[in-house]
Amino acid sequence: VYINLHFEILIISFFWMFLFFLKQKYLRLSGLIFGFLVHIKLISVIYGILFFQQIRFPNNNRNDSHWFPILISFLFGFLFFYLIYLYSFPLTRDFGMTTLHKFGDSFTFNQFFEPIWRLFFSINIRSFPFFLQFLVLFVYLYFLLPNRNRNKIYFTYLRNLHFYFYFGYFTLTSLPVINPWYFLILVPLILITRTKSILPWILVSVLQFSYLTNVRLNLPFRFYYEISDPILFLQALISIFCILFYFCQIFILLYKISNISNMTSKG
Repeated sequence: VYINLHFEILIISFFWMFLFFLKQKYLRLSGLIFGFLVHIKLISVIYGILFFQQIRFPNNNRNDSHWFPILISFLFGFLFFYLIYLYSFPLTRDFGMTTLHKFGDSFTFNQFFEPIWRLFFSINIRSFPFFLQFLVLFVYLYFLLPNRNRNKIYFTYLRNLHFYFYFGYFTLTSLPVINPWYFLILVPLILITRTKSILPWILVSVLQFSYLTNVRLNLPFRFYYEISDPILFLQALISIFCILFYFCQIFILLYKISNISNMTSKG
């Protein structure tokens, strides 16, 4: 299936370099590779939630320029090949953005939540309501934690609860064009998490049903990559079930933390 070696293969390969330098505290090198990753595909920006944990931003009590050299490294990695392209073609003013915009306006692939939303007379909502609920839950989780060591405990929870994966998942499913191989870039985020949950693997795997297009099933089709509604419904229902089950686990955690916080404040 992936023998065509899409850019996601490059992204996965460079992700491990990015993570290695990040763990070794070589933040300028990791910033450089992070910029290169975002250059390869903009959606790689989701890896920034790993990166920003390591950066100390200035506060009111001190003037800390720790982040500035990292920002320069990131910009160099992001812009390097654009600069080469601009040097090679000095008259260019577009960098392919017009073509990309036309492609996004005229081409759909695997918008697997749309059959569900069509039942509610809307086709453009996609997974945004889940995304909004997801972010609100984790904002609430942050403020629910005690002030002492809040940030350290919070990021531990984020890692153990697959926040990085789900953040990337909701970002991808909100895009107008969703290819199954896009979700390959989430696999490293599953592997670096310590929990044994099978839900992320299901959410990534169910997208592969999108290769069962009408053309390959010898069904009537309007465009080459058309996917029948029954397959889209199956993908959406399995995904929604996994998401709701995940949310139930989050609510249970919030309930437990809330009880512990109440006991601490009273005693």
